[in-house]
Amino acid sequence: MQNTQESSSVDLDDLIICQRCHTLQKRVKKDQMKKKAHCCSCGSLLYYNDANLSTIGLALSIGALILFFIANFFPLLKLSLLGHEEFVSIPMTIYYLLKSGFWLVGSMVGLMILLFPLAVMMLYFVIFILIKSGYRQGVLTHLFMLLSHLSHWNLADIFFISILIAVVKLIDYAYIETGVAFWSLFAFIVLDYYISRRLKLGEIYRAIMGADDGQ
Repeated sequence: MQNTQESSSVDLDDLIICQRCHTLQKRVKKDQMKKKAHCCSCGSLLYYNDANLSTIGLALSIGALILFFIANFFPLLKLSLLGHEEFVSIPMTIYYLLKSGFWLVGSMVGLMILLFPLAVMMLYFVIFILIKSGYRQGVLTHLFMLLSHLSHWNLADIFFISILIAVVKLIDYAYIETGVAFWSLFAFIVLDYYISRRLKLGEIYRAIMGADDGQ
């Protein structure tokens, strides 16, 4: 009975589901596949074989972390109205919300705009470092699971869209100048999107487990 369960588990591990047509197909081993693997039914991309996945991911995560720190240590916008200038930054926004008594809003902004995006990118950085160093222990799986949970609370892109909406509404009333943090935040969101969508969590997991199963 135990051998049957182990066999079923292995068989399920060898299967992959197409995100477009939802058909189950057997995963091809790395030494038997070409650069990319496509669905046999609809032809959409299932996964790809990229030996430089960890190197690319590490470089992108380092770049994203640098951009994130720039986005938080420099002003996002400079507002000029009737000779009065005001600089807007992410930490100042959180500080003024808390100072004004909006504890819940300020705390949520601090978590979802500051802490969670930083935590997600730090997890990417640590995972790719461990993969590059050849570390193949269970802690990588736990980090991967934590990353999948925290990714849903990364709302840096929503915050950036909110800034754009505010700029459009205020542009007729004040002179608005974008700072280096504004473009750094935009670049951070682009890199974050590329890492999560182009590299994909599933591909990161395959990179973690690939050396153990010999695929």
